[in-house]
Amino acid sequence: MFFDNPADIVQVATIADLDLFPRWIFNSIDSSRAHSIDEVTKWHARFMSLAWSFFFPVAIIAARYYKVMPRQNFPQEIDNQWWWIMHRVCVGLGTVAVLIGFSLIYYFSSGDVTANELHRYLGWSALVLLMVQIAGGLLRGTRGGPKMRHHQGALRGDHYDMTSRRIVFERVHKSVGYLAIAVAWTATVAGLWHVNAPIWIWLLTTGWWACMCIFAVYLQKQHRAIDTYQAIWGTNPELVGNKLPIIGIGIHRIKHQDKR
Repeated sequence: MFFDNPADIVQVATIADLDLFPRWIFNSIDSSRAHSIDEVTKWHARFMSLAWSFFFPVAIIAARYYKVMPRQNFPQEIDNQWWWIMHRVCVGLGTVAVLIGFSLIYYFSSGDVTANELHRYLGWSALVLLMVQIAGGLLRGTRGGPKMRHHQGALRGDHYDMTSRRIVFERVHKSVGYLAIAVAWTATVAGLWHVNAPIWIWLLTTGWWACMCIFAVYLQKQHRAIDTYQAIWGTNPELVGNKLPIIGIGIHRIKHQDKR
């Protein structure tokens, strides 16, 4: 009914018999060892990967490259809140995922598969760095600025005035954030190697990381890493924060244009 030529039937059958993926990607990365992982450890890995390979990197990309949105009429329009909301949401969800993943492996693991020393130390280090980030965020000081006048009665604020407290926060927060991601990704590699994960997991994980890094490089070359102070309060050179050196590597400050 659908095929006029019997050869077409043979061709379709041959295509159907082909594997969609090469068989080798389902093999373990180390052929000399078996892939061994219990169910609790498997879910631990999933939650940790969700946090450190998705939520936290997205939080960093949003905070670094989307303080000014692509179609935002900057600097006439300032203080876009999208990046701040996205950063907090992703950090919050990532933290929840980390705590679930940690609880699974710490309280419910059967012990059938134990982490190697490298993965354990790196995992604990990433957790400590995450706690430092959260504590630093809570201790970052007041905001200040025109929009906060109804709260404080004045413009004064740690961020608006770029006090020593705020400068220390920004330097530490940015540095620790990137370090935490690097440590967590190294812990991921150590964990995948320890359980002798299949090749497809390695390809998926490294492919995703590569895509995010390439996207970040693209945004960096587009000069989207705009100075936080300028993004919130504008480019006026008389503002306190615009008189200070830029905090962070690769941060772009836009030249003020006086249209009077």
